[in-house]
Amino acid sequence: MPSGRSRTSSGGAGRPWATACRPTTRWSDAAVSRKAGWLALPLYIGAYLPVYLWGVEWLARRWNVSRVAGAICLWGILEFARGLLLTGLPWFYMGHALYRWPRLIQSADLGGVIFTSTVIIAVNALLAESLTGTKRIRTAAIIAAAAVFAANLGYGAWRYATLELTEGPVVG
Repeated sequence: MPSGRSRTSSGGAGRPWATACRPTTRWSDAAVSRKAGWLALPLYIGAYLPVYLWGVEWLARRWNVSRVAGAICLWGILEFARGLLLTGLPWFYMGHALYRWPRLIQSADLGGVIFTSTVIIAVNALLAESLTGTKRIRTAAIIAAAAVFAANLGYGAWRYATLELTEGPVVG
């Protein structure tokens, strides 16, 4: 054993885990060709935010679409595209951030996690809109954000109350 390393180092514990996960990550060898692919992958994933911001501004200037509406629609479209393009990368959608709040994610049964993501973006875009504009626009944006959040929470509470949970199998 090399000096300075103990038998309980994380390197030894990680080997069985990496071996167990290897069959489930084999797609990455085909989808991302070695070093060039692993360098291109962060650039590809990182391109979504600038494309999103540019798209929202382009819709506002070219087609006179409100930035709130553009932000809501474009985020859902880009998340959907990210799940399909280049073998699809459907991880870390905005809606996945709510996994600890089951009443807020019940709206996923209406349109999947992308719908839940657009609800999050809608609330946040409306709150961002409440920071600018006239007092009337700010008030309307806050009321709209509260209404979207309350509708999502209300639907989630109703669905959560009507769930019929059954006990599953015991493992181990």
